[in-house]
Amino acid sequence: MLSIDGTDWELGQGFLAGKRVTIVRSWYEPKAPPAVEIEGRRLPLLPVDAKRNGKRRRPPRGEAPPLTRPKTDFDPAATLVRTAKKNGGAS
Repeated sequence: MLSIDGTDWELGQGFLAGKRVTIVRSWYEPKAPPAVEIEGRRLPLLPVDAKRNGKRRRPPRGEAPPLTRPKTDFDPAATLVRTAKKNGGAS
């Protein structure tokens, strides 16, 4: 939970508990809800609903899937081996 200008906000992603994130707001749209930025993703914050929170079951911390990163075909070790073969072996 986070309080901004007297309003309590929360994030539905419990797997971010304990992590360092950046909170962002729009200066152009002051009524727009704030958001959390982490690893290139922006996740909107929601106003806290105390009654709903009291009844909601939460998964244990750390069980959510990890944030995904784009896959790449680059293999540094294979590149070094190819370069060494092109140059006539190790020096």
